[in-house]
Parts: sequence; C-alpha cells; structure tokens
Amino acid sequence: MNKHMRLIPALMLGLATLSIPTLATAQTTVDIVGASLLARGAAVLVTVVVTCDEPFPLDSVINHIDMDISQRAGRFITGGEGGAEGDEPITCDGSSPVTVEGTVRSFGAAFKKGLALIHVAPCIGALGGDCQHIDVTEEIRIQ
Repeated sequence: MNKHMRLIPALMLGLATLSIPTLATAQTTVDIVGASLLARGAAVLVTVVVTCDEPFPLDSVINHIDMDISQRAGRFITGGEGGAEGDEPITCDGSSPVTVEGTVRSFGAAFKKGLALIHVAPCIGALGGDCQHIDVTEEIRIQ
C-alpha cells in the first residue's frame, strides 16, 4: 500500500505535464544561397532566402537585412558591411519563401573568390515598428 502512495505524486506530475499545450515547432529560416563578386571585389552581391513562420503576425514585414563579411586576404583579414533595404517592405507572412539580394561593400582590401564568413540578420516585425533580428553566421564560397 505504501509503495502505491509514492507513485501517485509521480503520476499526477506526468498528467500535468502532458496537459500543458505544446508550442508550435515552426520557425523562421534564413538560407544564404549565393555570393558573387562585384566591381573586381569592391563588393559582394549576397542572395538570401527567408522563410517566415509563426510566431510572426500575418502583417509582418522584412524591414531590412543587415549583412557583413570577413575574408582572409594574405596575412590580414578584410571585411565589409551592407545589406538589403528596399523602397517597399517585403511581406513576411509564411505564405512562401522570399528571395532578397543585398550588397556588402569592402572596407579595405578587395574581396576574392573563395571562402569567407558571413553574418546575415533580417529585421522582421511590424512596418515601421520594433523588429526581431534572426541572426545567421556561416561559411560561404564567394563566386
């Protein structure tokens, strides 16, 4: 009898845990699908595909996308910043992936074809309001 009494709290805890609603596992994804040299390496054209899923409201937009690149240049590191910001905000409602191109300008030595590290951060939120950055950093191959 005493053995069964110890099982009751564990059983109640298990039932309580199962009754809590689970959150959706959908999330926003950012895929860097291309990087090409511009103007003999003065800049890189970056192509990004953003898929917006919940929890963003249906009227969410991509206000802008910040981008920066670092690349080895001999014994040094060259880098640059830039991004994508259009005249019109890009709808981000989960209905379909959105392809965006942005330009990253070099601060020093020219970028070259080959491996580089890129950081991309789309700013997703209400038009003209606060936004949430989705940060992605990965190794890319500049073409």
